[in-house]
Amino acid sequence: MKRIGIIGGLSPEATIDYYRIQGVILGCTELPLILTKDEFGIPFLNTTRIHAASAVEYSLEVHANAPYNFV
Repeated sequence: MKRIGIIGGLSPEATIDYYRIQGVILGCTELPLILTKDEFGIPFLNTTRIHAASAVEYSLEVHANAPYNFV
């Protein structure tokens, strides 16, 4: 069983229940490489993916409204 030493040696499942954790923000580019959505049964928010998707969406909207089309 995995232990989280920083949080008093509780198991991840006990920590999630005790603190009523509803999700985790993965604010580092390496964290999504080692943590998955299925690992603890709570959503992980991959900020790298969120920012990349937002940048693509914004770029497509800007070009769609331009007087000329690059696509």
